[in-house]
Amino acid sequence: RHYKMDVDRRPSSQYPPNAGATVQPVKPSEILGIKVMRLTKPTFQEHVNVYSEDMDIAGKALQDKQRGDFRVVEELSGVQPGMALQLPRLIGKMYLGESFNALVIVLNESSNTAKDVQLKVELLTPTDKFTVLSPQVTSHLDSGGAIEKVVSHEIRSMEDHTLSVAVSYIHQTGEEALIRKTFRLSILKPIDVKTKNRVVQEEGDILFEFQIENLMNMPIVIDHFVVLPAEGCTVVLQDYLDEANTDTSVFGVNKWVKPRDTRQQLFRITPAVWPDPVSAKDGRNYTSIVIGRVDITWLSAYGERGRIQTSNMTIKVDRTGDLLAQVSSSPGTVEIEKPFKITCLLKNLSKKMMKLRFLFENKEAGILWSGVSGKDVGELRPKQRREIEFTLVPIKPGLQGITGLRFYDIESKTFFQLKESKVYVVMPTSTENIEPIATEPL
Repeated sequence: RHYKMDVDRRPSSQYPPNAGATVQPVKPSEILGIKVMRLTKPTFQEHVNVYSEDMDIAGKALQDKQRGDFRVVEELSGVQPGMALQLPRLIGKMYLGESFNALVIVLNESSNTAKDVQLKVELLTPTDKFTVLSPQVTSHLDSGGAIEKVVSHEIRSMEDHTLSVAVSYIHQTGEEALIRKTFRLSILKPIDVKTKNRVVQEEGDILFEFQIENLMNMPIVIDHFVVLPAEGCTVVLQDYLDEANTDTSVFGVNKWVKPRDTRQQLFRITPAVWPDPVSAKDGRNYTSIVIGRVDITWLSAYGERGRIQTSNMTIKVDRTGDLLAQVSSSPGTVEIEKPFKITCLLKNLSKKMMKLRFLFENKEAGILWSGVSGKDVGELRPKQRREIEFTLVPIKPGLQGITGLRFYDIESKTFFQLKESKVYVVMPTSTENIEPIATEPL
């Protein structure tokens, strides 16, 4: 279809000014704009080498393909370094202990001039507020002008952070205006610190192992790993082949930890005071000791530093080993229902005086204890040892364990079990050697 249109042929001088157009004043809130660019360093592209036998046809094709990859060849002539880089994988996320760096830009996108421009940048968490950039005032910002500020803040909590950028200014008409923009930032856990293998030595020290797992998606270098001991504790790193030379680490010069890899660190902890142990349901005695905080510093591929520090860590130590109670002398083979003697060795491994008392427990055992239960052994000073002789009677043939003897420390109100020992109970070769058992008439 065709439509006929009437053309207005009046001269331009007869048109009213701005005919058909509506001129609206620019709102004060639309004069300035806010832009935030996070400053991060790129990472190197990773390449996984595929190895194969020389006689493998498919493997030869893979090797030829890898030789043409600039990431695996030794000579990089003719290759731009930027081809080996890639953008960060995490957008809107970062790891605990890293520094958040950003470029904040306030741009005047209008033809007007803003006066008394004040910029303020804060990082907000559900429980706290950090001033990243204190309020700074610029007397005027002309059209096309910009204010650029670089802000930095170390992330120290696992809570989600919100970057708040607030700009206040005065419009040329005298009207005050305020604009605000927020940006959400999720915080991820970079390193997991676990504890393992608590071994109490005879000297009263504790061999303690820390495990550090890299939870990040990039390899890191452990630059600094120490335990800040609590008051009254002494902590010494045990990962050196030579204690006099701290450069002889069991790891060598390699401090590189790949993603999801775990590294172990062994420490010797010496508490100044051992708290009183508490008996658990499993019959063992445990003591809780505050050893201190763990401080870790790492470096990324470009040398960016990250740092975390844990809260005071408490370890649970089995205190059943404060007293060494074991059979030092016993016959290997005994005859049934014929009493025999054993010698028990007692050694105080703690740093406190012990007042011991032994108790017999004859419950469904193949060997019974003979004597009076509940007698006092006497005092046992730290590092002191003592041997005690006991009499037992076997009542079941076969391989039987010497169990059921406990020692009670009156000072700490703690029970200690005798380490189990085995003897072989046999039937007598003749009935003449069997001693009659005294019985009372019913």
